[in-house]
Amino acid sequence: MIIDNPDINQKRLYSLFKDMINIYSPSGKEETLADYLYEYLNEQLGRFGCSIIRQTVEEDRYNILVTMPNSSNISSYSLLLLGHIDTVPSFDIEQQELVEGDDGLLYGLGSADMKGGCAAFIETLIVLGETGKLPSDIMLALVVGEEETGDGTAALLSEFSFDSAIVAEPTGLIPCLEHYGYLEFQITTMGYRRHAAMSGRETNAVIAMLHLLLSLEEYIEQTDSHI
Repeated sequence: MIIDNPDINQKRLYSLFKDMINIYSPSGKEETLADYLYEYLNEQLGRFGCSIIRQTVEEDRYNILVTMPNSSNISSYSLLLLGHIDTVPSFDIEQQELVEGDDGLLYGLGSADMKGGCAAFIETLIVLGETGKLPSDIMLALVVGEEETGDGTAALLSEFSFDSAIVAEPTGLIPCLEHYGYLEFQITTMGYRRHAAMSGRETNAVIAMLHLLLSLEEYIEQTDSHI
């Protein structure tokens, strides 16, 4: 593992990363890792005046939010550093810990997706604190549940808003500036119950839905939308 920035404490970063990988944290069972990170962040970033906040997602599950000195009472931030601490379940619980390969790369459940990114965010903020360069209007959010329901991010966005975000999902070390998303919505058309012999009278909910879907398809084609 090669890091060029001389301010980065490689030993500290490696130790944090190793501990994070070795603490098994599948979606829904992130509590042990969350407790570890809460203590670690209080020790490392609390000394610079950062606030470490537990945001409840559900019983025994919480996000960890880090705000900069004198900014813990605001609800809108210019930048969000976002990472999730949960992983998919392990196929073999006995072999999910960190291993260094012969190629010099580090392997382990969640190493790329995305405990490596979370550790990098944390070390970056520690270095900024040590060099007196902590920004004021950002938040670090380490959330739960992103490999399944997304309830961690949903809880975060229910209380806070952000102008932009850096998400530490793996991209082969190539910055990804945009990504496909999706929108879910529910549409209801109304009609009246009628005998089949009178189905053409009044409003027919099925016909109304058909017209709506055809109109939506026409709109997508005309606007050359990527919906």
